[in-house]
Amino acid sequence: MPTNWMPESITQLAKQTDSLFLVMLATTVVAFVLVEFLLIFFLLKYRRTKKNQQGLAVHGNTRLEIIWTLVPAIILVGFGIYSTQLTYNIQTASANDAYEIQVTGRKWSWEFTYPNGASTINELHVPQGKNVVLKITSADVIHSFWLPDARIKQDAVPGRLTEIHLTNTQLEPGKTYRVICAEYCGADHTNMLAKLQSDTPADFEKFLADAKKASEEGPQAGQKLATQFGCLGCHAIDGSTKVGPSWKGLYGKDQKLTNGSTVKVDDKFIEQVINNPSSAVPEGFQPTMPPFAGKLDDKQMKSIIEYMKTLK
Repeated sequence: MPTNWMPESITQLAKQTDSLFLVMLATTVVAFVLVEFLLIFFLLKYRRTKKNQQGLAVHGNTRLEIIWTLVPAIILVGFGIYSTQLTYNIQTASANDAYEIQVTGRKWSWEFTYPNGASTINELHVPQGKNVVLKITSADVIHSFWLPDARIKQDAVPGRLTEIHLTNTQLEPGKTYRVICAEYCGADHTNMLAKLQSDTPADFEKFLADAKKASEEGPQAGQKLATQFGCLGCHAIDGSTKVGPSWKGLYGKDQKLTNGSTVKVDDKFIEQVINNPSSAVPEGFQPTMPPFAGKLDDKQMKSIIEYMKTLK
């Protein structure tokens, strides 16, 4: 049942969900119009007139009362049975030989981890034509993984693993679809967005190989580390101000400190501040950042710096 006023339906289950919604909407509209028509009709037909000041006393009709109770009840039970079956199908649609992807929500990004150990931030790739099961959890607070075009939403709960199943037969290769956090989770909730993309088998294998390499070192590994350690909760990457200075355009900048001195933000300075933040506090900010000395090895430190260099 196609519509031009709803999000795209990218799975068969999404189409079934839309059909159920539209049938329920049509039924509700018909019931509303019928009730309002009868209400107006009886208000006019049996209104008080000069000839009939008292009005007609009506004591009810048992047959009618049974009919207008049973008919809506049967309709509601039917809706309940169908929606229960649909919900069950959404939760179990791809249980057999499904490709499993781990999903971790954290303030304020989504991390996707694949069976080969590769991981991406805010970018989910799935193989075309395969059933996919997403194992969802959270590293901090409750989030909600919402894929509007698939009509699927599942909470990401700390310490608990939930899952949703995606039958990937309707996705157009190369096209991207929105992933949204649908549970308020703090200051940057509205920017907790990701994208889903379906790849052909060959493209997906290439993506896995590239993602595996990128997640081990370089800017993408740095982005992952910055997300895992909570850096992006205090440092924006779009130029806005949070608890700490924005990383956008920070590398190479002349930064004034609270002690009145000015330093150039280079590799050495960034490493110093990460290990011992109180040693150099940017002007206009408080020394609230905890020290990370001993928590990052040289390779990880380099990856974070490489990521910062990309934020121009």
